[in-house]
Amino acid sequence: MFGTAIRSLASRLWHVPLLGVDGKTSKKKEIKMGKRLYVGNLPYSATEADLRDAFAATGHEVTEVKVVLDRDTGRPRGFAFVEMASDEGAQAAIATLNGKDLQGRAIAVSEARERSGGGGRGGYEGGRGGHGGDRGGRRQRW
Repeated sequence: MFGTAIRSLASRLWHVPLLGVDGKTSKKKEIKMGKRLYVGNLPYSATEADLRDAFAATGHEVTEVKVVLDRDTGRPRGFAFVEMASDEGAQAAIATLNGKDLQGRAIAVSEARERSGGGGRGGYEGGRGGHGGDRGGRRQRW
């Protein structure tokens, strides 16, 4: 669930060309996505509505706000992604809001970067293998 959301967010960082009827890229039909921003050092009490209000106060349209939640507890992780409708809106938001106080914390606002490969434990049993290896897992039957 969370991985899908991040992939969806990351896919919006680029211009997405549409394919024409013949399967070739049509230069006329290119969709330009708004700028996605990373917002860090958020207070855990900050909501999507709080962020939308703060970013809309810069005078530019906010397309989407997503506060990232911990998948196990459902609590905010302290960062979010905000998508502005235009490049100018994104640059204005960075200039205006980076370092600004939001509910007692100085937030960090920057352009979102593509997610790098590492991180996460994934896999079976969190990447630790099956039954604990030689740490007292299953005993042999013979």
